[in-house]
Amino acid sequence: MTDLVMTCPVEWGAGAAADTAGRGRTGAAAAYFTANLHHDVPIGRSVIVYDLGGGTFDVCVVRREATGFEPLAYRGVDDLGGIDLDALVVAQIAAAVQPSAPDEWKRLSEPQDPADRRHFRTLWDDARNAKKSLSRQAIAHVLVPIPGGGELRAGARRCHLRHAPADVGERMDDPAQTPADLGLWTSKSHAPSGAAPRSPSRCAPARPPPPWR
Repeated sequence: MTDLVMTCPVEWGAGAAADTAGRGRTGAAAAYFTANLHHDVPIGRSVIVYDLGGGTFDVCVVRREATGFEPLAYRGVDDLGGIDLDALVVAQIAAAVQPSAPDEWKRLSEPQDPADRRHFRTLWDDARNAKKSLSRQAIAHVLVPIPGGGELRAGARRCHLRHAPADVGERMDDPAQTPADLGLWTSKSHAPSGAAPRSPSRCAPARPPPPWR
């Protein structure tokens, strides 16, 4: 490794902590979007970064300047992120497994010994991988480890994530309004950003709304 880039949340601003960390995380995502994914963003145009972390969700609009990307607007949720989407997948798995194996599911979801805790960890790791797969396909299958031996096959569906409970969906909708606050709309181009890639995180060119909107 010859280069190291440290990033920081956009809300750190231009203070000492941000100076120590280096490039803002959203600016780094926008730079990756242009340099590595080869999307043309001329000076003066903006990019919207949807950053879904493990436990946070942020939306930031950054504008391309001669020296890099500068943030224009930011909104985020500090206690909602990829782990909450993982929990929605686990809930789907529970709905499939628990009715036929209630005692085994209780051991799996409320582990009391090291062996059950390993199964618990495997379940959540597999749920996270299923969540990533659902960005590319409508259904993802998970082999659920059963305490005491064996596995059960369960499926997670993308449509269930799209119709997330109101407490999740509405809280994610609020930061997503950041581009609209500036009168911007986005194209379909996108790139992952954050600790929970292949989820709603993406980076998209921002443009003024067309006259018919």
